[in-house]
Amino acid sequence: MLEAPDERLLFLARDQVRAAAVARAAFEVAGEILVVHLSGSDALPGDRAPASPQVAGQRTAAPRTLREGVAAGRRIRPISSGEAAGRPILSPRWGHSSKKKEQP
Repeated sequence: MLEAPDERLLFLARDQVRAAAVARAAFEVAGEILVVHLSGSDALPGDRAPASPQVAGQRTAAPRTLREGVAAGRRIRPISSGEAAGRPILSPRWGHSSKKKEQP
């Protein structure tokens, strides 16, 4: 995986446990390659509860790290699971407005 051509490579593991294990192993031997793990949500399917703060932070940081790596011209190896890759992640510009609503 780390020796693959630079064009485009996304490693999708069978499940979250394997994705995390592959990301940890790749990080240890990656050298100059930027390894980015996009974790899945810990919310149950169909549950309206949001992901935990830790997972939400990880899922917010991964796309930012990817953007910064691309902008810097780094070799990148994103790692995820099919479940995590299938969940949408809002761009910061699409989320809630940063303007505070005035109170009546």
